[in-house]
Amino acid sequence: MVRKGPATSPDDQRVAKAVKLWKSSPTLTVTQVMLASEFTSTDAYTQKKRMWIMRRMPNGRKVRQLTSDNSNPSPPLRNVSKESSNPRHPAPKIVRKRKSISDAQAERVSKKTASTHAKKAHKQATLLYAREQKKEGGLSAKKVREIVLKDYEVAPSIRSIQRYVKEGLAGQSPMKKGPGKKCRRLCLRQCAMNFLP
Repeated sequence: MVRKGPATSPDDQRVAKAVKLWKSSPTLTVTQVMLASEFTSTDAYTQKKRMWIMRRMPNGRKVRQLTSDNSNPSPPLRNVSKESSNPRHPAPKIVRKRKSISDAQAERVSKKTASTHAKKAHKQATLLYAREQKKEGGLSAKKVREIVLKDYEVAPSIRSIQRYVKEGLAGQSPMKKGPGKKCRRLCLRQCAMNFLP
């Protein structure tokens, strides 16, 4: 098919041809219709020229629905509006209440108090287990944890108590979570290589 030059006005014969084609095949896109009607590819992607065809369609920009034949009727649409109003398994709604300054400050104070209390329990547990380790037939870490849990209502894990005492950190506050020893050594080595001549 030899393409003609670019269309210059909406009275071009190709516009009428494209509208006729689009009416007979409403599932096609405007671009496909224009290319089939011998418009240039530049014209087919120019919005102004696409509008020439869209405005001449009976429903404006809307593409007409395909008229379905009776031999293959489409299944009837169910009414979803009633079902969607009352779902069987509704999602829980997250209640977000904006805190006032005094509420936020009170929460920070309570978190700090709880953290200090947990640190005291940790120190007490490690000191008690260290003392029991020096005795012959002393209490196990599990028994120490139970004693501390009874007194403070919070206690570190059995493994943490054993580890802190083994590393000689009895009576100290719990360490902040961070990179392990190996990672710290690698970071120190890298810093030394970067900054030392």
